Amino acid sequence: MDIKLRLTKVAMFIVIFMSSINAFGTHQIPDYLVIESDTFELYTNPLTAYLNFKNEKAISHNELKSLHTACWRGYVATWKLENDSLFLTKIEGKNNNDELISYDLIEEFGTSKVFAEWFTGTLISPRGKRLQFHNMGYASVYEREKQYHVWNGIVKREIQKNNLTFDDTLLYPEEKFLQDTISHIIETNLDYNSLKEEHSEPTGILLIIGFNHLGKIDDWRFAHSKEEDSLIGQEIEKTAKVELPKLPALMKVNHSYYQIPTIEVMIRYKIKNTIE
Repeated sequence: MDIKLRLTKVAMFIVIFMSSINAFGTHQIPDYLVIESDTFELYTNPLTAYLNFKNEKAISHNELKSLHTACWRGYVATWKLENDSLFLTKIEGKNNNDELISYDLIEEFGTSKVFAEWFTGTLISPRGKRLQFHNMGYASVYEREKQYHVWNGIVKREIQKNNLTFDDTLLYPEEKFLQDTISHIIETNLDYNSLKEEHSEPTGILLIIGFNHLGKIDDWRFAHSKEEDSLIGQEIEKTAKVELPKLPALMKVNHSYYQIPTIEVMIRYKIKNTIE
C-alpha cells in the first residue's frame, strides 16, 4: 500500500473516530487513580455519572466550564482505590471567577473522601510506555492497560490487558524508538566521502516511513520532493534502499485504536566543507 493511500485511510479513521469519543477532537488530560503509593492516569471519568444524576454541571455551586481544549469537561478529578472501593478525593477546576481551585468536597458531598456509590462501569488505566499517540480524547495506545469493573463503587473484577506482544526478534513499535532507530541506521551508513557540499552546519532531511499490515516497512519518501535531487538526498535514498529492508517486522499490537504506523524520521547529517 503506498503512502498516499495509507494517509487517506488514516484520515478516514480520524473522521470516524472523532465522532465516537464524545466529540473530543484533542487529547484530553485524564483524571488520576491512586492505588497505595502509586498514581496512574485514568481514561474513564466516573464523575460524569454523578453530574448526570445531579442534572447540574456544577460542584460546590461552581459551574464546570472548559479549562482549555485539552480539558473540555472542566475539571480534573483524583480517585483512590482502597479495599476494593472507589473514592473521590479531589476535584480541581475553576471557580465562578475563573480562578483555578480545588473544590470543597465537604460542601458538595459532606465528606472529604467520597465513596463513589453512583459509579457502575469500567475504569481503564493505561500502563507501561505509550506506543502510539492519538490527539483525540483517550485514544493513545499503551503497552498494557488495567481494567477495573466496578458496581456501585465496588470493584468486582480486575483485568490486565496486554496490548503488546513482546518478541525480542522484532522491532519495538513505540514511535520515538522507531524514529531514533531508523535515523541512526541511515545516518551511520551514509557514505560521507562521496559528498561535497558548500556548508558545514548540521542540517537534516525529513523522511516519511510507512509500514504495512505485517509490520514491515513497505514504503518511504522524502517529505519534500525537491530534496531527492541533492547529493545528500541521493545518498540517503541509496542507503535507505539497502538498510531499511533489513529491519525486522514490528511487534504485534492488539488495540482497537492502534493504526499501522506512518512516521516522520529526521535524518541529520554534517558534511565538511571540501571546496577550496
